[in-house]
Amino acid sequence: MYEKQIDQIYGKKTNIEIQIMTLEAAAGNKEVLTAMRKGADALKATVKETDVDKVADVMDDINESMALADELGDAMSQSIGPQIDEDELNAELEEMENEMADSEMLKAPEVPAHKVKPPAVAEKEPETKQKVSRTFNAHPFVVHCTYRFAHFFSVAVCCLCVV
Repeated sequence: MYEKQIDQIYGKKTNIEIQIMTLEAAAGNKEVLTAMRKGADALKATVKETDVDKVADVMDDINESMALADELGDAMSQSIGPQIDEDELNAELEEMENEMADSEMLKAPEVPAHKVKPPAVAEKEPETKQKVSRTFNAHPFVVHCTYRFAHFFSVAVCCLCVV
């Protein structure tokens, strides 16, 4: 018998807790709805005060002011005094460079009419290779390449001296 009464009490308690939760949810919903309504009213009032045509007028005024500021800046940045033509200056510079190149060509030494022999260096090849090998303790291939480069370089320098 007591168990039946305890079960009834628990059932009643559960029903009351459900009603409390439902009432709290309804009160919360009412507060949210009130807040949303106030927000919508405030937004409407703000939009009523701001007309789309007024916004367009303000934007036009800003654009006109910016264009005027650009015009003023352009007017103030113009050079004072005689105007210089860059194309004319570039043409004059090119003419001067051509004259300088022509005068340099006239100063160049004459090329000899006879055949010029490079100096004989081949006789010293073994001695030079041995010096390079001993000095750098290098691989024979490296010594060979180094000698060939030195030979080429000395021939090139001699040819330049003759010219």
